[in-house]
Amino acid sequence: MRAKLAVLTVALLALTGCGISTGNEPDPDGDDITGNWQLTAGTDLTGTFVLDDVPQPITLELSGSTAAGQAPCNSYTGEFNGTSDGVDFGPFASTRMACSPDSVMELESRYIAGLEAADTATVDGSTLTLSLNDDVLELVFEEAVATPAADLVGPTWTLETIAVGDTSASVEGEATLIFGEDGTFRGNAGCHGFSGYYVYKDDAVNFTNLDVDHTECSDELAAQETTVFDILGQGFMATIDGDTLTATKTGGDGALVYRAEEPQ
Repeated sequence: MRAKLAVLTVALLALTGCGISTGNEPDPDGDDITGNWQLTAGTDLTGTFVLDDVPQPITLELSGSTAAGQAPCNSYTGEFNGTSDGVDFGPFASTRMACSPDSVMELESRYIAGLEAADTATVDGSTLTLSLNDDVLELVFEEAVATPAADLVGPTWTLETIAVGDTSASVEGEATLIFGEDGTFRGNAGCHGFSGYYVYKDDAVNFTNLDVDHTECSDELAAQETTVFDILGQGFMATIDGDTLTATKTGGDGALVYRAEEPQ
């Protein structure tokens, strides 16, 4: 478990320091494409993207000169220049988790390659289309507004129990989670602090990016933090009962039980 956490943490830390110079200079008068987007369809030379088996939404957050988001399995980040008159993405750095079935990892490779290849952006209302030579590549996104969740936003949620399968465990260290009205979140997994942006819809929470700090931690917290990042990073259903928040991993086995420091 320690080795697994080390790979995940190093990869996540690498995302925060990624800086790639791009040469595209789009017309500054083109439509602004920054914002939070969720993939709804895709086509490349291999064929149509099959999104039914993807364990969490595929997202793209464009802010300043940074492009980040959640691929079918891993989170990713890189640089971009662009308006609706032209775009230039990546290359991207990503975390290094492996997901099953194999089709998920194959789709991830196609998605990242498609982003890096796209050179044209079209905005039509709440729809963003990235493409290359029209029929060769097309990635279609819908705007994903980070709607503040009244029950989530405000309190500091403190992790009390980690449940996986039929087992549960108490929490070592101080593990917290705080949601902001502006679509940001921050927290701690027991040792490592983390932050990023989230999208909330129909009780589902998905992090569009996850940045982890450089704190040195004890070996004892390795397994705990691996589980926390796995559940939060893969997307989760948020269930609130009084002052208790249960974050249940989307499409998987695992839950984190938090309690608000002050009753809501």
